[in-house]
Amino acid sequence: MLLVLAAVLLGAVAVSGAATPFVVRNVDVFDGESLVRGQDVLVEQGVIAEIGSDLDVSKDTPVVDGSGRTLLPGLIDAHVHVLKAEDLRTALAYGVTTELDMFMLATLAAAIKTEQAAGGGLDQADLRSAGTLVTAPGGHGTEYGVPIPTLASAEEAQAFVDARIAEGSDYIKVVVDDGSAFGFSRPTLDRSTLCAVIDAAHVREKLAVVHIATQSDFREAVECGADGIEHVPAGDVEPEVARLAAARGISVTPTLGVISAHERAPGEAGRGVRSLMSAGVTILSGTDAPNPPCEHGASLHQELELLVEAGLTPVQALAAATAAPARVFGLTDRGRVVVGLRADLVLVVGDPTTDIRATRHLVAVWKRGVRLESPACGEAPSPIGGRTSPVPVASP
Repeated sequence: MLLVLAAVLLGAVAVSGAATPFVVRNVDVFDGESLVRGQDVLVEQGVIAEIGSDLDVSKDTPVVDGSGRTLLPGLIDAHVHVLKAEDLRTALAYGVTTELDMFMLATLAAAIKTEQAAGGGLDQADLRSAGTLVTAPGGHGTEYGVPIPTLASAEEAQAFVDARIAEGSDYIKVVVDDGSAFGFSRPTLDRSTLCAVIDAAHVREKLAVVHIATQSDFREAVECGADGIEHVPAGDVEPEVARLAAARGISVTPTLGVISAHERAPGEAGRGVRSLMSAGVTILSGTDAPNPPCEHGASLHQELELLVEAGLTPVQALAAATAAPARVFGLTDRGRVVVGLRADLVLVVGDPTTDIRATRHLVAVWKRGVRLESPACGEAPSPIGGRTSPVPVASP
């Protein structure tokens, strides 16, 4: 995928303030797996404190009206590239409370994560990052004008992975893509090196996710033991490969917005998703923002719609952007509306479990129980990001 990396400085992080208690009354709750109607949700000290009907709370507790609305876990974009801290602010404005970066400057990732770990960044989506990806000399990822280390042989795999972990990589991103899917040729990792990198990540108890472009790339990644596969090949995935992926618990993040914009035969990526779903493969929702035509935050709502068009139910699509990526990436404190978890929450008008486009009708966004001062309330992304247009909604 196209990507322009630039050396950028981490800007000042504005903190919106400390979390204060509040209760959302009479709201339908999508808890990350299913919908429960007519609930009250109490938030205290930045976590979900209680869920039930007609909760007895202090008369001084601020009340948010949930009538005709749905409360969701904060959305998780499982495939982005963060070029600057502002990308995370933009994401949060659209209800994306966590972004899983798949290749960015390791120094920038470290600076942002340090700030967030210290309690800052309440106006940003939380960041997890692969940092520097693993690619062959001259391979995909080396073309953006930013010098990066590359991997030449299987024998160097463990040392290379250890260096990425020392830089702060939360998981390991590997590239297998010789350019043939796009009509040209470039170097890529051979099978033995791919398998060695995945094994090296597992030795250090890190997930290994693999960027692929073709059916053969997909097969290699599955057979080598990848934990996740980024993008989806054109056409139906080979049934035996899809079944093996499901049996091994491998997740797939299709990034349909980007793939669909560049595929030669429209609909081929959707066929791949349908074949994976039929085999029981876990699907995650990711945008590959800011690769054209996708944008941080806004495009995740379009990705959800594209997943539904590809055959997921709205409930499955919502899970692909909440509970599923939280489970796959070990984010045990988020992704669901459950007592004791972080109050990363999104309130929307309508019922996205029946109409996925309802996620676009934002009313409020909270991160760690702090309400975002300037969310994209009342706005809906145009197809695959781009400019937004007003959508009438009730006042917050």
